[in-house]
Amino acid sequence: MEHLIRLRNPIGQEEYTGSWNNKDTKSWTSEFKKQIHSVSDGSFYMALKDFKKAFQNFDIAFYHD
Repeated sequence: MEHLIRLRNPIGQEEYTGSWNNKDTKSWTSEFKKQIHSVSDGSFYMALKDFKKAFQNFDIAFYHD
C-alpha cells in the first residue's frame, strides 16, 4: 500500500514529474483515480517516502476548497 500526500503548487510554473504525478499512467489506475479528489486544481500527489526525501522543512496550512 502506498501512502500519498496531497500538495498544492502555489506558483504553478513547474509541474511535479516524479512518481504519482498527474500524467503518471503507471501509478494512476482508473480504479484508483475514482477514490481520490480531482488533481486539476493546481494540486498534486506525491508518495510520502519521496516527500520525506525531498523536503527537510515544510509548513502546513489549512486550505478549504
